[in-house]
Amino acid sequence: MTRVVHRFGHSSLHVRQASIERGTTFEEELGLDPARYAAHGGAFPVVVRPVGPVGVVVSGLPQLADHRMVVAAIRAHLGR
Repeated sequence: MTRVVHRFGHSSLHVRQASIERGTTFEEELGLDPARYAAHGGAFPVVVRPVGPVGVVVSGLPQLADHRMVVAAIRAHLGR
């Protein structure tokens, strides 16, 4: 999952969902090695402006719960 974030610059859930919305799957669309690239919810990029990407958050919760938890934590940290 972290490889997906590093390669595409978006959360792994976003990358997975984008493929679905294009009528395919991540695996079919990109043909990347599934042992190295898993587009399942669970990895979220940490970006610091103006520095850029500085890391990836992974919690290990189920896909949607993981994504929501990370978004809520970042929003709380930023005071939003």
